[in-house]
Amino acid sequence: GQKTGTFYVEHVKRFRDRPAGVEEGILDTARFDTAKVEIFIPQDPGAAGKSYASGLIRKLALAGFRARARTTNKDKVTRFAPFSAMAESGHVKVVRGDWNDAYFTELEGFTGDGKRKDDQVDATSDAFQSLNSKSVLKVPSMDNSLNMMRDNPFAGIKTV
Repeated sequence: GQKTGTFYVEHVKRFRDRPAGVEEGILDTARFDTAKVEIFIPQDPGAAGKSYASGLIRKLALAGFRARARTTNKDKVTRFAPFSAMAESGHVKVVRGDWNDAYFTELEGFTGDGKRKDDQVDATSDAFQSLNSKSVLKVPSMDNSLNMMRDNPFAGIKTV
């Protein structure tokens, strides 16, 4: 069925900055990805979350990008569970890159206790939820002739 496709994590860009720097980083990433990529902005509950998401979506739209808000009303562990299940069942592949170690380390260390950085976990959960809510789930599976480039410490994920 449609929900048995393989998901590819092609690239993860992480950075920390002041709010204006984060917004500029998001715009830079959108420019790199091109306008063909739809952007989902996490929207925390409450007026402040709605206002921030709305402002960021407006900036992205004025720059020529499609962006929509995605509410984040579930706890982090619940949000991460579907992606984790897909990864553990072998339906997630990660493209090899210099960002892999930091990504895997964060995913492996995620407990949901709020004591560790979890921005990449949240972004992965939100991206998976966004894809899962659209009819774009069916992704061609990996060609078996491709060699796996690195063993992945996060169960079920292989880098390609």
